[in-house]
Amino acid sequence: MNVMQEIGLATLMETLEEYVATPITYTHAGTEYILTATRGHINWSTLNKLGDVALGENFREYIIQSSKLSFVPTNGDLIKDGTDVFEVFNENTNGKCWRYCDPYKGLMRIYTRRVKQ
Repeated sequence: MNVMQEIGLATLMETLEEYVATPITYTHAGTEYILTATRGHINWSTLNKLGDVALGENFREYIIQSSKLSFVPTNGDLIKDGTDVFEVFNENTNGKCWRYCDPYKGLMRIYTRRVKQ
């Protein structure tokens, strides 16, 4: 028995769901899903229209239980979090807009950028 996989990760996911996660609306292929996700923070910077460096407040990660998704996140999907809307996008050169957070594939980290505030 792998204690971390069978007990530890399940406990972590339950704790995140109960105490940290917030409701979001995830739109994938035109269908809306009501989910709960833990907000992450990406410390990236970008250039604004004037060429000045803007801090990464326009970027956010969402951590979602893999078992709650019946689809694979895709570039262009939308996440509505309160009044903010975030678009799922590639965070690096490997072409993926998400990755697993743990070796047991229980949690997915989805990369987004704000498109509407």
